[in-house]
Amino acid sequence: MIRVVLAVSFVTATAAWAADPKVVEGPARVIDGNTLAIGEKTLHLAGIAAPGPRQKCLDGQLPWLCGAAARAHLVELIDDRPVSCIERRPGLALCRTPDGDLSAAMVRDGWAVPDSHGKAYRTLEAEARRERRGLWEKMR
Repeated sequence: MIRVVLAVSFVTATAAWAADPKVVEGPARVIDGNTLAIGEKTLHLAGIAAPGPRQKCLDGQLPWLCGAAARAHLVELIDDRPVSCIERRPGLALCRTPDGDLSAAMVRDGWAVPDSHGKAYRTLEAEARRERRGLWEKMR
């Protein structure tokens, strides 16, 4: 009986959460490879993980600033265009430009990887690795 009540409570809470998403729109300022700010609101791109702002990766034996490169790529994707985000939970959002899903673009271009909630992006990651895009270009 307790399991049924908990299951019904979870489904009800999930439905209420999904039924009232918060939309955040406007010019975006890129903070790092998977974080941006619209106005005073800081949002992490849902479903992905990108290198941190000061993170270094290796090109053979040589370190390079892959976190800065990931950030630069997100800046390029946004390119001063308006961004529209659906905040799935506080601080976590699905964000788009007129060209499409920013999380998908970051993974497709090799500058981020899917996290545990980004299963839909795994095919894009495999393609980026195979094509040696972004972070994968320097991997040996």
